[in-house]
Amino acid sequence: MNFDIEDLNYPTTCYFNGTIKVFSFLWVKERLDPQANIRIRLFKEGSATPIMEGRTDSNGELIFNGLDKGIYNVQAEVNQKYYLQPIYKPSSKVRLGNGSVCQEVAVINRLRKDPPHHCENHCRDGIGDDLLIIILLLFLCGCWC
Repeated sequence: MNFDIEDLNYPTTCYFNGTIKVFSFLWVKERLDPQANIRIRLFKEGSATPIMEGRTDSNGELIFNGLDKGIYNVQAEVNQKYYLQPIYKPSSKVRLGNGSVCQEVAVINRLRKDPPHHCENHCRDGIGDDLLIIILLLFLCGCWC
């Protein structure tokens, strides 16, 4: 999975100074599909509280406008049960100012190969399946002592 942000097809025009455009994609069988409704949070460097947040639209895009000069961190929120850690291209850290008044970040999400079991009530805890099968077979065969 080697690609650069230049390989992605999306518009690259910024209409406002102090803009960070975020594009969210899902990596599916050697292609990138835009991913809607992904929660993206924007942090000013050194702060633990997001200054802005939103969700990507149907094209996988979210735009943060009206930002001051400085360094920002983009964070995509995905369910770690089903997704691997997102890849940020070129980086999750964005610098605005001194000629760079508009920056773009691509967030690439990847599904886990083996998602966790969906049993919410902790099935398979306690007695093992093999032992249960043996007990049932002994009972049904009349070999119960």
